[in-house]
Amino acid sequence: MGRKAWVVTKRRRAKQLILGALHNVARLCRASLQIQHNAHHSQKGMAMNAATDRPELPDHLSIDERSPHYAADVLGHAIGIRFNDKERHDVEEYCISEGWIKVPAGKTLDRKGRPLLLKLKGRVEAFYR
Repeated sequence: MGRKAWVVTKRRRAKQLILGALHNVARLCRASLQIQHNAHHSQKGMAMNAATDRPELPDHLSIDERSPHYAADVLGHAIGIRFNDKERHDVEEYCISEGWIKVPAGKTLDRKGRPLLLKLKGRVEAFYR
Protein backbone atom coordinates (compact mmCIF):
# COMPACT_ATOMS: atom_id res chain seq x y z
CA MET A 1 0.00 0.00 0.00
CA GLY A 2 1.45 3.34 -1.04
CA ARG A 3 1.66 6.37 1.18
CA LYS A 4 -1.23 8.10 -0.57
CA ALA A 5 -3.55 5.11 -0.10
CA TRP A 6 -2.50 4.85 3.54
CA VAL A 7 -3.32 8.54 4.19
CA VAL A 8 -6.73 8.19 2.51
CA THR A 9 -7.50 5.09 4.60
CA LYS A 10 -6.41 6.88 7.78
CA ARG A 11 -8.61 9.91 6.96
CA ARG A 12 -11.57 7.67 6.19
CA ARG A 13 -11.14 5.85 9.52
CA ALA A 14 -10.87 9.16 11.39
CA LYS A 15 -14.09 10.33 9.72
CA GLN A 16 -15.85 7.10 10.74
CA LEU A 17 -14.70 7.51 14.34
CA ILE A 18 -15.90 11.12 14.47
CA LEU A 19 -19.29 10.21 13.00
CA GLY A 20 -19.62 7.33 15.47
CA ALA A 21 -18.75 9.60 18.38
CA LEU A 22 -21.30 12.18 17.20
CA HIS A 23 -23.91 9.42 16.97
CA ASN A 24 -23.16 8.38 20.57
CA VAL A 25 -23.31 11.97 21.82
CA ALA A 26 -26.68 12.47 20.11
CA ARG A 27 -27.99 9.24 21.63
CA LEU A 28 -26.80 10.24 25.10
CA CYS A 29 -28.36 13.71 24.72
CA ARG A 30 -31.68 12.14 23.72
CA ALA A 31 -31.51 9.83 26.75
CA SER A 32 -30.64 12.75 29.05
CA LEU A 33 -33.54 14.81 27.70
CA GLN A 34 -35.84 11.83 28.15
CA ILE A 35 -34.77 11.47 31.79
CA GLN A 36 -35.21 15.22 32.42
CA HIS A 37 -38.61 15.15 30.73
CA ASN A 38 -39.68 12.17 32.85
CA ALA A 39 -38.43 13.80 36.04
CA HIS A 40 -40.36 16.99 35.24
CA HIS A 41 -43.58 15.10 34.58
CA SER A 42 -43.15 12.87 37.64
CA GLN A 43 -42.83 15.97 39.84
CA LYS A 44 -45.97 17.47 38.28
CA GLY A 45 -48.16 14.51 39.14
CA MET A 46 -46.95 13.69 42.63
CA ALA A 47 -50.55 13.67 43.90
CA MET A 48 -51.40 10.77 41.58
CA ASN A 49 -50.53 7.23 42.50
CA ALA A 50 -47.45 6.68 40.30
CA ALA A 51 -47.29 2.92 40.93
CA THR A 52 -50.54 2.29 39.04
CA ASP A 53 -49.54 4.45 36.04
CA ARG A 54 -46.36 2.53 35.26
CA PRO A 55 -46.17 -0.76 33.38
CA GLU A 56 -44.45 -3.68 35.08
CA LEU A 57 -40.69 -3.80 34.47
CA PRO A 58 -39.77 -6.64 32.09
CA ASP A 59 -37.20 -9.32 32.87
CA HIS A 60 -35.14 -8.34 29.79
CA LEU A 61 -34.98 -4.74 28.52
CA SER A 62 -32.85 -2.91 25.95
CA ILE A 63 -32.61 0.79 25.01
CA ASP A 64 -31.69 -0.08 21.41
CA GLU A 65 -34.72 0.43 19.16
CA ARG A 66 -33.65 -2.43 16.85
CA SER A 67 -33.68 -4.97 19.68
CA PRO A 68 -36.63 -7.33 20.20
CA HIS A 69 -36.39 -6.45 23.92
CA TYR A 70 -37.02 -2.72 23.35
CA ALA A 71 -40.16 -1.45 25.15
CA ALA A 72 -40.97 2.20 24.52
CA ASP A 73 -43.80 2.31 27.08
CA VAL A 74 -41.42 1.19 29.86
CA LEU A 75 -38.58 3.47 28.73
CA GLY A 76 -40.96 6.41 28.89
CA HIS A 77 -40.42 6.38 32.65
CA ALA A 78 -37.20 6.95 34.60
CA ILE A 79 -35.66 3.53 35.31
CA GLY A 80 -32.80 2.73 37.65
CA ILE A 81 -30.52 -0.32 37.53
CA ARG A 82 -28.73 -1.64 40.61
CA PHE A 83 -25.90 -4.05 39.77
CA ASN A 84 -24.18 -5.82 42.68
CA ASP A 85 -25.65 -3.26 45.12
CA LYS A 86 -24.31 -0.27 43.14
CA GLU A 87 -26.51 1.94 40.99
CA ARG A 88 -25.33 2.05 37.37
CA HIS A 89 -26.18 4.84 34.92
CA ASP A 90 -24.53 3.43 31.78
CA VAL A 91 -26.59 0.26 31.25
CA GLU A 92 -27.70 -0.38 27.64
CA GLU A 93 -29.43 -3.73 28.25
CA TYR A 94 -30.19 -5.99 31.20
CA CYS A 95 -31.64 -9.40 32.05
CA ILE A 96 -32.70 -10.02 35.64
CA SER A 97 -33.29 -13.79 35.44
CA GLU A 98 -29.91 -14.50 33.81
CA GLY A 99 -28.12 -11.93 35.99
CA TRP A 100 -26.27 -9.75 33.47
CA ILE A 101 -26.08 -6.22 32.13
CA LYS A 102 -24.48 -4.80 28.99
CA VAL A 103 -22.47 -1.60 29.28
CA PRO A 104 -20.38 0.32 26.72
CA ALA A 105 -16.66 -0.48 26.66
CA GLY A 106 -15.38 3.06 27.06
CA LYS A 107 -15.23 4.97 23.77
CA THR A 108 -14.72 1.86 21.63
CA LEU A 109 -17.06 1.60 18.63
CA ASP A 110 -17.94 -1.27 16.33
CA ARG A 111 -17.69 -0.97 12.55
CA LYS A 112 -21.17 0.54 12.32
CA GLY A 113 -20.38 3.30 14.81
CA ARG A 114 -22.29 1.83 17.73
CA PRO A 115 -20.63 1.41 21.13
CA LEU A 116 -18.99 -1.94 21.79
CA LEU A 117 -20.82 -3.58 24.70
CA LEU A 118 -19.43 -5.67 27.55
CA LYS A 119 -21.59 -8.22 29.34
CA LEU A 120 -21.12 -8.10 33.11
CA LYS A 121 -22.57 -10.86 35.28
CA GLY A 122 -23.88 -10.39 38.80
CA ARG A 123 -27.01 -9.54 40.76
CA VAL A 124 -29.34 -7.20 38.80
CA GLU A 125 -32.26 -5.17 40.16
CA ALA A 126 -34.43 -2.84 38.08
CA PHE A 127 -36.66 -0.19 39.64
CA TYR A 128 -38.59 2.95 38.81
CA ARG A 129 -37.10 6.16 40.17
